[in-house]
Amino acid sequence: MSALAHAIETRHVIRFRYLSDPPRAWRWVEPHVLFESPHGKLLLDGVQVAGYSSNASAGFPVWRQFEVSMITEVEALAERFEVSIDLRLDAERYARVVAAAGT
Repeated sequence: MSALAHAIETRHVIRFRYLSDPPRAWRWVEPHVLFESPHGKLLLDGVQVAGYSSNASAGFPVWRQFEVSMITEVEALAERFEVSIDLRLDAERYARVVAAAGT
């Protein structure tokens, strides 16, 4: 099982680097759903709670979507999270779920 899938299923906050971010920038995310897009990309939907954001004015927490191929240096933290009440696993984009919190 991938580190992302395990963190989702055990509801652990993760931190990671994203390839398009500045060097040494970290993001802290509550990972909720790992899924495959209709175009075959592996994606992560989660609630970003801290760290670097290309849209700093959005504030935290904020739902974000990440391409898994752009994620590096994933670390599951001791901190746990509750599944967001905004999670809608019946959404069309979740037709091919790999792992999901709340299941």
